[in-house]
Amino acid sequence: MVVKRIFSRIDMTAKSPSYAKESLPNEYLHSFHAGNVGDVWKHVVLLSVLQRLTELSKPLRILDCFAGAGGYHLQGTGEWTEGIGALLRNVPSGDVSIDRYLDIVRPRFEKERYYPGSPLLIQPYLQPGDQLQCFETHEETCSALSRVVAGSTQVFGTDGLAGLRSVCEIEPKEGSQLFALIDPPWVRKEDWQAVPKALIESWKACPQAVLLLWYPIKSYTRINTMIKMFQESRVPAVVMDLLTTPLEHQRNRLNGSGLLLVNADEEVIAEVSQAATWIGRACATQGKYWSARLTELGS
Repeated sequence: MVVKRIFSRIDMTAKSPSYAKESLPNEYLHSFHAGNVGDVWKHVVLLSVLQRLTELSKPLRILDCFAGAGGYHLQGTGEWTEGIGALLRNVPSGDVSIDRYLDIVRPRFEKERYYPGSPLLIQPYLQPGDQLQCFETHEETCSALSRVVAGSTQVFGTDGLAGLRSVCEIEPKEGSQLFALIDPPWVRKEDWQAVPKALIESWKACPQAVLLLWYPIKSYTRINTMIKMFQESRVPAVVMDLLTTPLEHQRNRLNGSGLLLVNADEEVIAEVSQAATWIGRACATQGKYWSARLTELGS
């Protein structure tokens, strides 16, 4: 295990949102949100992307920009009941992407109600020569993460967006592939400008990078503004939104979530489009209502 506070060759003075402990609202609790329908959707797509990237036989450099604690013991109540809990009550038959996801998640969930975070989902896909670098600024969470991950995974107690931009500015190793997962807590209004700006700058510096951005959906006002930023920058991306609660139904929990995948692979898009149907049906909170939106951006 390698745990570091400073990432050599990465400029951590670059301006980007700070997600230090004191900046997060008390009500933002990873353990309460873990395993919700947003996690299910994000992680199904994440594993589909990883599966495809490993088939390309290129060394992978993977960045998990907001890695969290690595895994979570779920409480008796929480958003997981409308996510992984609902999916396991309505498991689809023969969907390859959902089967892939459940093969990793279900064993520990059923044994000890434990939900793995993205670092633990990524690790099984690492091959010799691959790198996984996790960023987490919250001190206690970073310490928990360093205890969970093992092997060649690196943990940095620094800003993942600054790390992503700096990595993209470094000349990529010939024949390698950069992939980054970006799923901020989205606790501040300014995040909806700062986060896409950082991704656009990263893509311009490294146009071949595969980037996966997750965001919550409770309305489309800020989301549409963010998507317009990507459109105007002509970022080649696909937007995949999944709602399991109507937007007019105001609630404390998620109505849905979206993913923006830069340099999307057509096989991945076809695969997860089918998975959206199964997840929507399994996790719908208001009768049988669910909705999916797929939008292609750029060229």
